[in-house]
Amino acid sequence: MPYFLQLNQQISGHEASQILASGFTSKQGYPVLKYEFTVDGDRIVQYYIASDHGHIFVYESNYSGSEDTGRASQSIVDSFEWK
Repeated sequence: MPYFLQLNQQISGHEASQILASGFTSKQGYPVLKYEFTVDGDRIVQYYIASDHGHIFVYESNYSGSEDTGRASQSIVDSFEWK
């Protein structure tokens, strides 16, 4: 739940859409929480890769509508490994 509280603080005072939340397992086997929404017309995707070590935060901002940002952020999530 701390992720959602952090997200709520980030969008406070901005025109924001409904937050779509989902979860999946990365290609490396880690649980990932994914939040998608728009803020002031810009598409935002946040990924939290969770483990016993803590979490890694991947933040995607898409101002152009290009598919490239989504592919890049998903690639980061898929390839991440705790060392």
